[in-house]
Amino acid sequence: MKTILNENATENSVYGIEIDFQDMTGTPVSPNSLTWTLTDETGHVVNNRYQESAPLNSSIIVILNNNDLAVYPTTGLKRFLLVEVEYDSTYGTGLTLKAECEFRIEPLVSFPTVIA
Repeated sequence: MKTILNENATENSVYGIEIDFQDMTGTPVSPNSLTWTLTDETGHVVNNRYQESAPLNSSIIVILNNNDLAVYPTTGLKRFLLVEVEYDSTYGTGLTLKAECEFRIEPLVSFPTVIA
């Protein structure tokens, strides 16, 4: 399932994405394992952010930094965060969950400094 985030990130800034994990009944669960990967709109991994680990809590915040949010002609203005989780619940053990969110990067407009 993909979620499209409404709040844009700012180019070369910091952006936090809060993620809550719940089982099929909506009960919070702490994962047994958790990784996330950041890609651009062509599927290329951004800033070597491939299968990054995160705390095994029922709620986490993934912090993306300036290099994650850099805009180049080849990367476009969209990013995708894929989260892969394994967890246990009353429905079984070793259950897997994959979810993706999409967000847009708002490019900065810079003006060159002219020295007279």
